[in-house]
Amino acid sequence: MHHLVFWALLGVVALSPLPLGSNRPLGWNLMAIAVGLLLVLWATAMLLDRRRLAIAGRRSLPMALLFLGVMLWLAVQSLLPVPVMLQAPSWAAAGQALGTPLQGAIGLQPDRAIDYLIRLSTYAGVFWLALYLGRRPSRARAALWCVVGATAAYATYGLVVYVAGNLSIAWYDKWVYRDSLTSTFVNRNSFATYAALGLVVAAALLQEKLADGLPRGLPRRVALVRFIDDLDGGFWLSVFTLIVCSGALLLSTSRGGALSALFGLLVLTFAWRGSRSGPAGHRRGRNLLFAGLVWGGAIVMLLGAGDLLIGRLDGVSAQQSEHSQRLLALEVGSRAVEDRPLAGFGLGSFPDVFMHYRDPSFGTGIGSLRRAHNSYLELAIEAGVPAALLLLTALGIAVWRCLAGLFERHEDIVYSVAALAGTTVVAVHSLVDFSLQIPAITMTWCLLLGVGMAQSWRHRASSRVSYTVAGEPIVDFAGHTQHGGQATVIDLPRASGPVERRFEAR
Repeated sequence: MHHLVFWALLGVVALSPLPLGSNRPLGWNLMAIAVGLLLVLWATAMLLDRRRLAIAGRRSLPMALLFLGVMLWLAVQSLLPVPVMLQAPSWAAAGQALGTPLQGAIGLQPDRAIDYLIRLSTYAGVFWLALYLGRRPSRARAALWCVVGATAAYATYGLVVYVAGNLSIAWYDKWVYRDSLTSTFVNRNSFATYAALGLVVAAALLQEKLADGLPRGLPRRVALVRFIDDLDGGFWLSVFTLIVCSGALLLSTSRGGALSALFGLLVLTFAWRGSRSGPAGHRRGRNLLFAGLVWGGAIVMLLGAGDLLIGRLDGVSAQQSEHSQRLLALEVGSRAVEDRPLAGFGLGSFPDVFMHYRDPSFGTGIGSLRRAHNSYLELAIEAGVPAALLLLTALGIAVWRCLAGLFERHEDIVYSVAALAGTTVVAVHSLVDFSLQIPAITMTWCLLLGVGMAQSWRHRASSRVSYTVAGEPIVDFAGHTQHGGQATVIDLPRASGPVERRFEAR
């Protein structure tokens, strides 16, 4: 059952960008239904083994309690009628206009809040399934390859559409960003964030492949031939993903996306450098090799396709317009947070908040804004500062656990590295845009973060080791193995014939 749930989870995450990034009611509701069904299947399987649930729950209890507390507050904030003194001011104004008092709530938009609560629950479901099911290394690795393969596929599709004239988004005619590559996303910044996630995960897997360097004890030329001969399909898929995601990201002309990708690569490089994986000399050599490959590739991409991005950086009028929008959003957000720092205005309320605080000094160029272009500010406006801090604290626990995994584990740190680099991408871009409000991006990131946290501990997994000689069992030892630790050595009786060792992780 666990295998079925896990592979279905990967399928859901991989397909999430297809319907416009799942950023339409049909898309995010389909994702919510799919993840909900997977959670039901997982819970059914866990009823047969409560011990495993206890282990997983113990480690994630603080984070889960914080998240559940925030969700409870958000539900009460927008769905529960409250006295007039606690209601948002717009409820009283609406009641006066209609000539009848209204049963108002703290939040302004209960209907939108329900949609946001569904989406938050979906993200939490993806993270939890990844955290639990990703404790097995083979599954965790499959999750990384899923992200690499999916981002490469969507980036390749975007490049094909761009070369063909950039006239469509999936099965729709393209109506915005006709000069930018957006693949199956509507917004170029959203696709740039998604491509950056694939780029940093592919770079992490490539770094892992290069970690051992050239074989030791052989002449340099022979060692180089042996090294090249050992390169498998995963290496070339990582290289291909780096190329297509970098090119597609630059053709998206997203300045924030390019900047967040560079920060993600920087964190990835320093994470490998500071880890305990491998001898110090090897770490220095592989870091130099990896940094040369990644940054050399980035320079090549900038020379080849960066003229579009640079041209957009030089576009004064468009840049001033976007800059003024962000400044207005910051001004409105600051005033809104000052007025209701504790209670907030409710999920999905930013468009109404902007119109409430808008005044003639804003001019006629900007009538309304749907997003604050800063996810942290928008969260504080809608949820209130305390709830926003609690939610960020819950996420911070997972990120801290991934960081700790770099120093606690001697091998298989690629999961923590990928999670940290991916978190950097979305965290940096969230300062200037709203990519985390696109379900496909957040689901992909939650998959990475859940797997990274799951693999940050040195697991002790139940196992069975058996030895056979000529097909006949001679030893059957049940015990434990520690991933990333030392192996158990068993003295075998003297026997004629080849000895076969089988290991089965439970």
